Amino acid sequence: MATQQTVYEARGTLKRILVNDPLDGFYGQFTAVAEQECEPLIEENKALREMQTGKERFRLVARVPVPIYEQALREGWAYDDAKWRKWLNDPDNRAFRVSEERV
Repeated sequence: MATQQTVYEARGTLKRILVNDPLDGFYGQFTAVAEQECEPLIEENKALREMQTGKERFRLVARVPVPIYEQALREGWAYDDAKWRKWLNDPDNRAFRVSEERV
């Protein structure tokens, strides 16, 4: 029996998939996977970054895809401000920042 994939939620650019591998163990193994098309989010972040004047009292700092947040939950750093700061200040993750300032 082959691995089966079932989409159980599709909303906007986010898709949640249940993967069933019946050959993995007696009952098989189920894995929930979140996939998200990031290009629209990155383009919106870029537009928001360009609109900021720097004079805003409150400003949006970043927007990250759901799979990244869920990874942070699994790894135990979703509520750790220092870890988010490190992740957001990493040049590889610049596309998810809305502000040019360091976090």
